[in-house]
Amino acid sequence: MKSAILFFILCLLFSDCTLKKHTITNDESVKNKQNIYNSNSTENFSSQNSIDIDLTKASFKIFKEIALNNTGKSFSFSPASLNLAMAMVYAGAIGSTADEFNKTFLFNKDLNKFLPEIYDYYSSLLRISEDTSMEFRIINKIFIEKTYPLNTSYINNIEKFFYGNFEQVDFFNEFRQQEKYINKYVSDFTKQRIKNLLPEGILNEMTKLVLINALYLKSNWKYSFDESFTREKLFFVDSDKSVQNQFMSQRKQGVKYFADQNFQVLEMEYKTDKFSLLIFLPRESKASNITDKFFSAEYYSNICKSLYYDNVHYEIPKFKTESSFSFRSLLENMGMIEAFSDNADFSGISQNRDIKISQILQKVFFEIDEKGSEAAAATTVVMVQVSSAMPVTIEYQYFIANRPFIYVLKENTFNTPLFMGVYCGE
Repeated sequence: MKSAILFFILCLLFSDCTLKKHTITNDESVKNKQNIYNSNSTENFSSQNSIDIDLTKASFKIFKEIALNNTGKSFSFSPASLNLAMAMVYAGAIGSTADEFNKTFLFNKDLNKFLPEIYDYYSSLLRISEDTSMEFRIINKIFIEKTYPLNTSYINNIEKFFYGNFEQVDFFNEFRQQEKYINKYVSDFTKQRIKNLLPEGILNEMTKLVLINALYLKSNWKYSFDESFTREKLFFVDSDKSVQNQFMSQRKQGVKYFADQNFQVLEMEYKTDKFSLLIFLPRESKASNITDKFFSAEYYSNICKSLYYDNVHYEIPKFKTESSFSFRSLLENMGMIEAFSDNADFSGISQNRDIKISQILQKVFFEIDEKGSEAAAATTVVMVQVSSAMPVTIEYQYFIANRPFIYVLKENTFNTPLFMGVYCGE
C-alpha cells in the first residue's frame, strides 16, 4: 500500500408504502458549500460547542458494547460513521423517539441547539480539505423517491447544517437500477474502495430515501517505516497461543508517548496534523481478557492531553481487519427501542408518521503498513413501512505491541474518534 487512505460511508434507507405528491429539491443550492467549507464565513451558529465531548462519550459507550459482543476477536468500528448517520436521522425524530436518540447517542435534547453544534463539528471536518499535505473530501447525499414529500424544514436543516444535497430518483419503478446507480456513485466517490454498499435486494418499491455520507482521506505516516526492518516475530494472542506476524519497527526521537500503571500509549502521526492514530498497549493483555482493559472516554481525553514527546523504539504489527456489525440488537439493549417499532415517530422527516428503522448495519476495513493506514466503513440504516537508528547514548522507551491492544484513529481538532478497534493477532 503506497498511501494511507481513510474513508467511510453512511447509508440510510427510508421507506413506506404510501405515494404522495412529490417535493422538488435542489441540490444545486448547496453544491458550492458542499464541495468545500468557507472558513472565512462570518456565520457562527454556536459560541460554545460541547458536542465533541458527547460524541466521544457515545463512541466509547457503543465501542465497549461491540467489544463485549466480540470477545477475543480483532475488529474495527467507525463511531464517526454511526454518529453522523444517526444525527441525520435524529434531525427528523420527534417526541419519545427523539428521546431515545438523546439517551443512546447523547445528542442535545434541544434540536435548535443540536443542529448548530453538529454544524460546527461537521464544518471542522470540511475545513480539513484546506490541508494540501493530504487529500480529503466529504459529502452528504440524499437520494429521494420522486413521488415522496419531505418536510421543508427537514430539507432546510439537512442543507444548512449537514451541507446535504438531494437527487430525485425512481425507486418505485426502478429500484434495482437505482441500487446499482447508488452503489456506483459510492464506489466512484471512494475511488473504488467501497463496492456494493447496498446489498442486492435491500431496495424495493417501498423505498423512499437513501441517505449517504461519504468521506475520503489519503495521507502517509509522518515517519514512514523502513520496509527492510520489518521482521517476522511472535504475537502473543493468549496465554497458550501465539502467531507469527510481520512487525514494523523504528526508533525515533520526539514521538508522542505516555505511560502509566495500566497502559503504554503511542501516538502515530500522519504527514497531516489533522489526524493521528493512538495505540493503547495494556501492561498485560490477552485476547480473552482485552475487554477488561477497556477505559472510559474521560480517561481517553486525559491521555490526549497527557501525551508528551519522548525517544521511543516501537514495533507495531502490520495488520488488516474486516468487520461487520448489526446494531439493531445492540442499540435495543441500550434502550433505543421505539425507533425500531411501529410507534416510531419520524414525522420531522415527512408529515406521515409511517416509517421506522428496520436495520442498522456497518462494514469496516482497517489496515496499517509501513507507509500508512487504510480504512473504510459503511453504515446502512434501513427504514421500512410501519406495519401494524539513533546514537547508543540516547535512552529509549520500548513500545513492543506484541500482545492484544486497542487503537483509536482520531481527528485532532476535538480528538473525537473516527475509527476504534481491537487487534488480537488474527
